[in-house]
Amino acid sequence: MGDVLGYARVSTGDQDVTGQTMRLEQAGAIRVFTDVRSGKSMDRPGLAGLLAYSRSGDTLAVVRLDRLGRSLDRKTPDQAYFDGLPQIAVA
Repeated sequence: MGDVLGYARVSTGDQDVTGQTMRLEQAGAIRVFTDVRSGKSMDRPGLAGLLAYSRSGDTLAVVRLDRLGRSLDRKTPDQAYFDGLPQIAVA
């Protein structure tokens, strides 16, 4: 069994990831990666860091699926981005 890794994203610098981070930690995330980026931007250093850090069997946790991207059809530019991370949980 792997670890729970959290991902929090807000769209602008006027917003704060603190609430998302708290919910993810309460859901068992051992580490939370963050981005302040528009949902349409695919340049996400926090998400890239999470995926580089993750191991097979880990679970990616988000507070809402739209935190991964604006459209649920297009979470990332390439679905292969999530190889080795079989589970996505909503906290």
